[in-house]
Amino acid sequence: MRFPAWPCSSPPRPAPSRPAKPSSSTAARHRCRLASMKELTVHATWDAEAKAWIAFSDDLPGLAIEHPDFDMVMEILLDLGPDLVESNLKLDPKDVRFHLIAERVLPVAAE
Repeated sequence: MRFPAWPCSSPPRPAPSRPAKPSSSTAARHRCRLASMKELTVHATWDAEAKAWIAFSDDLPGLAIEHPDFDMVMEILLDLGPDLVESNLKLDPKDVRFHLIAERVLPVAAE
């Protein structure tokens, strides 16, 4: 019997004769799932003039978020993201993750 060469696949194991202990195989499957996911980079920058975070992505057409609260930017991204991924990229949102990069320049001394 041949098994797939994919590193995340493994041959079936015989059933254990005693209750199974938690093993690293669950963690390995999780790592493999993460490794096979498509990662979309989202940039969020603070606009001092607008007093808001502006989030956009070259990887995800149509994504544009503006909000003064960074936590809300993340919430909006997770709310809108799956629909944008599905409609604009024709991907299953379960196979995609966001890499959110936030940048804000702060003065050292108060003005």
